[in-house]
Amino acid sequence: MRRTFEDILRVPAINRYFADEVSGFGVAYPQPLFAPNRNWEHREGVSGQRLPDMELVLQDGSRTTLYRLLEGGRWVRLQFASDAAINSDAAMTIVALAPGANDGLFANFASVLVRPDGYLAHVRPADDAHAAEKAAA
Repeated sequence: MRRTFEDILRVPAINRYFADEVSGFGVAYPQPLFAPNRNWEHREGVSGQRLPDMELVLQDGSRTTLYRLLEGGRWVRLQFASDAAINSDAAMTIVALAPGANDGLFANFASVLVRPDGYLAHVRPADDAHAAEKAAA
């Protein structure tokens, strides 16, 4: 049986399916936990998806990873440096990203809200000013 299972896992599509199911990356939440606040959206095909760990370049030029930010068990709001400064609180860590330095990560959004379990909750679309700034960077 072990040999049969090893043979099956050599098929890329089957291997990916089992990896998604076991890791949780194949699980998505189509409905939000709560309604988005004003200027935020629950975007179909984006919201409710688990985000992989990724390196992030912060406004001050330092680097960290998404999962490092999630270690505290709090919500994480990733926003571009041009957004108004909002301080982190007990429930949320707010991180200013360096515009243009994150390989177009979330290029269509001014901010994204990440749940403590790594799933993307809501997005705040970029307005024209953000879009022009990102294009210039």
